[in-house]
Amino acid sequence: MRYSTSASIQNIEEQIIRESLNEREQKVLRFLFVDDQNEEEIRAVLEGIDPDEEDITFLLLLAILGYHCAWKGYPEEIIPRLKGIHRYHQVDNAMKFTWLSGILKELESAGITPMMIKGGAMYMHYMQSSPRVMSDYDVAVPADRFDEAYALLESLGCVKGNTAAWAVGFRTQVYGRTACLDLHSRMFKNAETADDLVRERAVPVRFRGVEALVPCAEDMFVHLMDNQIRNYFHNEYAGRRTKWFFDCLCLLQSYPELLDPAKLQEQVSRFCDRKYILLALRMFSYWFPEVVSRETVESCFPVNEAYWEWLSAGMEYRKCYIAVAGFDQGGKLPPKRLYLSTKRWLTEYRFMGPEFREQYGKMSFIDFFCHQTGCRNAADAFRRYLPRLRLKG
Repeated sequence: MRYSTSASIQNIEEQIIRESLNEREQKVLRFLFVDDQNEEEIRAVLEGIDPDEEDITFLLLLAILGYHCAWKGYPEEIIPRLKGIHRYHQVDNAMKFTWLSGILKELESAGITPMMIKGGAMYMHYMQSSPRVMSDYDVAVPADRFDEAYALLESLGCVKGNTAAWAVGFRTQVYGRTACLDLHSRMFKNAETADDLVRERAVPVRFRGVEALVPCAEDMFVHLMDNQIRNYFHNEYAGRRTKWFFDCLCLLQSYPELLDPAKLQEQVSRFCDRKYILLALRMFSYWFPEVVSRETVESCFPVNEAYWEWLSAGMEYRKCYIAVAGFDQGGKLPPKRLYLSTKRWLTEYRFMGPEFREQYGKMSFIDFFCHQTGCRNAADAFRRYLPRLRLKG
């Protein structure tokens, strides 16, 4: 289905923005960034809340807020549960970071300077070690040292998992629990040549005896917005939304100059497609207009026809991505699944092709496919995927 660039796609954008958060989550996030919380307002927000039905990230934010406001307005019956969640993630973060610190030290000993990105950078530097839900840690290394870092992780007993053109996932057992680490060759997925600049501007930090780099606030802010909107089109947004808003609000509270239009435009032009950032900022201006005004968004990135075309292509891709999810994860591909998988790649090419062509120049569909899957060329792609085709079934 192709959406028009008139009322229909604009209505879809409004729906995306309205569903990017809910009123209860918005109010809790607001309370976290004011000095004096109103007890009656907190009580009203928490009325009827069922911890068994809420997202774990949201419950942890409620626990952090509870400690900030001395639990005023909180129903007595949920306080022990929230305190337990807070303590659990404090311990979980500490245990996994003990494992991670050993890996960072090994990388450093090998002459490879690690850079924490995403949630790990927020946890180590920008959030003052406030507990957070961490499904994995993301570590970026220079592209020319990636193979060395890869071999080092394998030598330390880490097992390779999912792979992408820019990263490889690893997992291992830490105190009987699974710990995951994604090793990245670059911070911005589609900006291969920008990583040297990111590292030049990165901030050296020392956290619990470990030295590493974290991206500067300007790069971190753009990265968070770019990454989260990409997550939306890959149907991975819902479970991360409160964490994403919280991370960005943390940065904006400490660095309000991040919204300077000229500086933000320069940042985005270096690292990613402006349309991802425009959608993220429009979400913020809807839910937190006192932090990101609509006027600020429009002065940074005016909406134009290209934005609506991009969003239309993105929604087509998202629909195909959801339909094919799990179909092409190993095993044989019957014709119907092969059709859906091919359609998904074609819609992804329509969606992301303009961004890639802007960076790399001319890029055919097969070039795009090889870039995204890590294949060397068309022949390599056929060798990998043709044996999986099953003509019956």
